[in-house]
Amino acid sequence: MKNLAIERLGAFMVLVHNENTPLASEWDELLATANRLEIDSGGDIARSSTVIFTDGGAPNTAQRKSLQARLKGKPAPSVVITDNIMVRGISAVIGLFNRDISVYGSKDWKSALVRARVPEERYAEFLDVARRLALQVGGCQAVSSVAE
Repeated sequence: MKNLAIERLGAFMVLVHNENTPLASEWDELLATANRLEIDSGGDIARSSTVIFTDGGAPNTAQRKSLQARLKGKPAPSVVITDNIMVRGISAVIGLFNRDISVYGSKDWKSALVRARVPEERYAEFLDVARRLALQVGGCQAVSSVAE
């Protein structure tokens, strides 16, 4: 079973974590997907957004360092949807090198999608993708607690 599942939707990435740290292969997939997304956005990662649902899974120290090296000081618009207090702390650490990360509770998922610049008419699509990805990680409360 995966700890992190990823799907790209045009200029967006949707990530779903269970409560565990991503495996090295999953983190490599994430970085490769982010690289392709940046290339497809004309080299401007700020033209894309990442929507992350997590029950506590987050990058470890080495993974955060690789993310920092990959971003090279450029902000990468990201929203984290979680009810886990530890993830809020890890997101604050990531915020030291990615100024464009925000954290929302699952009840505030609509505000998160607004912040990620997801058009309202695509909310159902994003939630459907998140639910499908949640099955790959053995479930994710941050996804299942979201109500349409």
